[in-house]
Amino acid sequence: MGQGINNLADILLQEAGMSIPDENLDNEGFVRLYRAAIDRLCARAAAMDGKGAAAARDLAMLCRSLLSCPNLESAIHCAAEFSAMLHPRIGVLGLRVEGTHAVFLMDTQRRRPDRCSCLVDVTGLLGFVQLFGWLIGERLRLRLVALGYPHREDVMPFLGLFEVPVYMGAPVYRLEFDAQQLTRPVMRRPEELLDFTSTFPYNIVGPRVHALPLRFRVRAFMDAALARGKPMPELGALVVLIDGSESTLRRRLREEGTNYKALRDLCLREAAERYLAHGTWTVDQIVERLGFSDSLALRRAFRRWTGMTPTQYRKSVTG
Repeated sequence: MGQGINNLADILLQEAGMSIPDENLDNEGFVRLYRAAIDRLCARAAAMDGKGAAAARDLAMLCRSLLSCPNLESAIHCAAEFSAMLHPRIGVLGLRVEGTHAVFLMDTQRRRPDRCSCLVDVTGLLGFVQLFGWLIGERLRLRLVALGYPHREDVMPFLGLFEVPVYMGAPVYRLEFDAQQLTRPVMRRPEELLDFTSTFPYNIVGPRVHALPLRFRVRAFMDAALARGKPMPELGALVVLIDGSESTLRRRLREEGTNYKALRDLCLREAAERYLAHGTWTVDQIVERLGFSDSLALRRAFRRWTGMTPTQYRKSVTG
């Protein structure tokens, strides 16, 4: 991997007019150089287009705005709306569905596309692949990529990072991926954002986004529902997390050493404990929030979980 990193760095640093280090780069060193080079190239490309360059805070705010979206399709539409507010610093984004394929479009609207602007734009496109995969906890299942730039040789070492066929000279930059992933729920929480954005979108050769274990994705789906004031999802609603049926979901959870009821109980218990310890809600309000039939049902469940009633637990942690 070291030689591959250096090949990528050579292209970036030569184009940015920066010195090329003699030693082989590790991933951390590459991220630092990539950030510095792209910042310079981004400013140059923006100046050529007569517009301001996107700032790091713009990317951070974009990522944060997507965390509240229910699923990937909503997140992509939200990203498009966000980019429209920052136009022309950020290009025009779009989404459409063509049969079984979703098509993400990125129109950077370059006046005179060249190698510099293409390196910036390819970085942005790779960044969206990272971001969308990170949001749903699984790699984006790409089918093909098209770049809005004609000269393959200018960015050749970067093309292999997509791991699918890449076509040149398209009207706009384009990602095609499995449309089934549009219904995948957004899994991530705000506390995970800082770690992700610390290297985003420059960590293109480090560890790739792998699928979170299914039990984590089920828990995240349940937590997200409660956080939005929605009912605890039934088993049938969770099949959106996989390409299969309820029986497949049960089997895969069983293979991970758990089941729907155990995850549901854990989610409800932790939510109840959190509301009792840090909130001002009454027991009846917690009953309504968590979907229990009445306060007696909550008391029975809570005693089974902790050996205490909700009132006893609140006194034990708050004094």
